[in-house]
Amino acid sequence: MFTIEPETPKSQAKELEKRKQSLEEQRRYHEQYLRYKSEKDQFLRKKPYSKSRITPALKQVLRGFGVVCFLVLVFVLVISLRRNFRHGFSENQKIIKDIKISEKQINKSSCVNTKQGKYYLTDQYGMVCSKLSINPKTGCCPKLNTTKFHQFSCHSCQMEDFCCSVYEFCVSCCMDPKHYKNSKNIESQNKKNIMKKFKICKESCRTSSQSIINENVYRSKYKYCFDLLVNSKTAKNRKKKKK
Repeated sequence: MFTIEPETPKSQAKELEKRKQSLEEQRRYHEQYLRYKSEKDQFLRKKPYSKSRITPALKQVLRGFGVVCFLVLVFVLVISLRRNFRHGFSENQKIIKDIKISEKQINKSSCVNTKQGKYYLTDQYGMVCSKLSINPKTGCCPKLNTTKFHQFSCHSCQMEDFCCSVYEFCVSCCMDPKHYKNSKNIESQNKKNIMKKFKICKESCRTSSQSIINENVYRSKYKYCFDLLVNSKTAKNRKKKKK
């Protein structure tokens, strides 16, 4: 059988010492835990480290720097916009001036032209050309070898009744010397006679009430006629045909 030996005072003292040490360690660990927890809570309550280092003075400096950068950006944008606006405005003014100059040159040139057509013009010498090919300095059409239309062109005209579908060709065909009695070549005539013939043809080729039906419809696409010229062979031939 086993026998239980009674505890001696020495063994009891050792046991008490061990218990005291364990309690002391537990208390120390508990204090360390509480200290760690409090430090952690304090750290979490604080602002982030990067922002906590920004002082109020530094904040003002950064704010002022941002305002300066914004103002500089606005200034650069305004300058660039003004420059572009002035450049575009100056270009438009230049184009307008060029157009005005070209109009003055046409009006004050050595040639008078019909001016009213959409695509073509006829000058006082019976030349037909496109609006883009007219000489802006003289107001005259190009020479014969530089245009597809000839002088006194009867293109788009019916010579049976002397009517044309295009006003400018009507004027050009009307100015042909063969339509006038005892007429000379247009180059040998003086400017006064040329202008007179040009004005007569301009007026003669305009549409009249006889070429319109119901006030807004043309009888035929050949609505520009020059069969009423004064002292012309054309008018006499026209009268003979009617008889």
